[in-house]
Amino acid sequence: MASIEERSRRFTPAVSSQLCMARLWAGGLGGQCPMLPEKHGLCTKHAQAQADGGIPHGRVDGPVPEAKLLEFEKAAVKRGESLEAPLPSPTVPSASSRAGKRGRPPAAAADVERHAEASAPDDAESVGQAGVQTRATRLRT
Repeated sequence: MASIEERSRRFTPAVSSQLCMARLWAGGLGGQCPMLPEKHGLCTKHAQAQADGGIPHGRVDGPVPEAKLLEFEKAAVKRGESLEAPLPSPTVPSASSRAGKRGRPPAAAADVERHAEASAPDDAESVGQAGVQTRATRLRT
């Protein structure tokens, strides 16, 4: 049987060192917390979870805790995935492919939401204004 580290790779996303290093459930696929790191590579919420006994899904730069790994594997089997098939290594998208308009990195969801709320009038009649509100709503979820 493969080691926990090898089995964890299936549920490890492409890792960005600019984000919190906590692993998320992400529908049983494994994801990376999108928040900015504050302490020890973790956002405030996950740093507190670490202090309180551990991050439930582990860190993306380490293995998934064994009990949670079994849950990830059960979810993969339920989706019809074979646990025997090797997976390709995750790759981090290049900075240029992540860049937004004018080569800038995309804004954080909270910044986009604040901008949308501040700039959207009460009576969003134009398509452009409605589009901003729709995007802000999508980013909240």
